[in-house]
Amino acid sequence: ELTPPDAGTGAWAAPVEDIETYPGSELPPPAAGDLAQILYTSGTTGTPKGVAATHANLAHGCTLDARRRPLGHSAHFLHAFPVGTNAGQTMLINALDAKATAIAAPRFTPGHFARLIERHAVGSVFVVPAMAIELLGTEQVRRCDLSGVRLLGSTAAALPQSVALGLSRLFPQAQIVNYYTSTEAAPAQTTMLFDPEHPDSPGRPASLRDLRVTDDAGRVLPVGETGEVWLRSPTTPRSYYGEEPDTAVFSGRWVRMGDLGRLDADGFLYLVDRERDVIKSGAYKVSTLQVENALHEHPAVVDAAAFGVPHPVLGMTVAAAVVPTGNLTATELRVFLMERLAAHELPGHVLFRESLPRNEGGKILKRELRRLLDDEVRP
Repeated sequence: ELTPPDAGTGAWAAPVEDIETYPGSELPPPAAGDLAQILYTSGTTGTPKGVAATHANLAHGCTLDARRRPLGHSAHFLHAFPVGTNAGQTMLINALDAKATAIAAPRFTPGHFARLIERHAVGSVFVVPAMAIELLGTEQVRRCDLSGVRLLGSTAAALPQSVALGLSRLFPQAQIVNYYTSTEAAPAQTTMLFDPEHPDSPGRPASLRDLRVTDDAGRVLPVGETGEVWLRSPTTPRSYYGEEPDTAVFSGRWVRMGDLGRLDADGFLYLVDRERDVIKSGAYKVSTLQVENALHEHPAVVDAAAFGVPHPVLGMTVAAAVVPTGNLTATELRVFLMERLAAHELPGHVLFRESLPRNEGGKILKRELRRLLDDEVRP
């Protein structure tokens, strides 16, 4: 029988023999192609869709060879991802497969998270950008010993430039890594090593073999040209649950990421924007990522998001939601942005909030921001 959770750690424990005789353990093992998991997409701009994964998909890369087990550079790894997210499920696989011992914080608070790093001499830390922003903005985090961290990985979305640079200062011994994947693409994943010398790129992929940038017809584009980003799955790809194969997303083992990007001659990936987030304003196409990076550069901006709103002449125009410190005004913010953005990129509407709406995976819900802006400007 399972031992109740320890009062100090909240951990459950059970001897191996009890696990082996637990009800259900006598069932035959599933086939590699059997359905193992259904996860729902983030639904940040539309309706979430169920993504189905097989046992072969989830177990790909797992090994019993101690020399090849992941996270061998650290004794412990730490995260606070909800188990129902793609990131949370990846950490669950790591808990079973990695050499390091897993520590899963039941909820994220920056001070407690930093104390866990110090208490357990954590070597590998995993966050989403929203968590990274909170870590950088909490003074008590800087009082903790974070020197043991050798790897700080971020997933769910690209880190804003100023946030990635801040993390490299907060964790001076750590390699900052952007893990580029999606619920549809996993276990396909590109590990992008952040380089402070190229802050406008999330990093250089460790391998370009399974990443490509194409035009609308699927032709691979030359270096420097912007197109659609695709990742290749190393195993049985996923699919949308209960739906016919979506050839716009899944093409053999290649999965369309829904991002626009380009590669430079040195192999660095530059993400222009999510395809659905690009703002078509008059004759221009505005990257919300570029606007958000500029917003994050302001010292009084804690968090920010850019999104498109309807305009009677231009079709769409730029709006921004900002979490400020102090008494930041829209005029002050626009003056600051004028030195960093073109005129057509400047937010015509600025919404100040105490926090930004996010889903459980940490992604900003831009549809909610549009609704909040509508409520604010409605007479």
